[in-house]
Amino acid sequence: MLRSYLYIEQERFGERLQVKWAIDEHVDCLVPPLSIQPLAENAILHGILKQEAGGTLEVHVYKKDGKAHIAIKDDGVGMDQDTLNTLFTQTKSTKKSIGLANTNLRLQKQLGNGLSVSSEIGKGTTVSFTAPLQ
Repeated sequence: MLRSYLYIEQERFGERLQVKWAIDEHVDCLVPPLSIQPLAENAILHGILKQEAGGTLEVHVYKKDGKAHIAIKDDGVGMDQDTLNTLFTQTKSTKKSIGLANTNLRLQKQLGNGLSVSSEIGKGTTVSFTAPLQ
């Protein structure tokens, strides 16, 4: 599903969106539906496309410490600490995206852990989570 979504976005935005894949083919895990695609969508819309020249989205999947690690990384505009502190508390009343908050809650309920987010203004953002190996 993610590959199809990113193919469409690359066709739509052309040179403004580059995608790099770093997937360990030996990672066997189950990831809840619609948990990775919203992360990529947020990275594209709120990070990469906020820059006139666009940027690069990286998809990483690898094994570490007996778990599957999934990370979506962009080289977009990044976020300040105040924004990071409120990412998972945003609601419809704030008129901001609730996609990350919903994804975080879904992962917490289904996998027992949620999203980890790191970001730096002008350098980009990485959103990641872990899943049990099969």
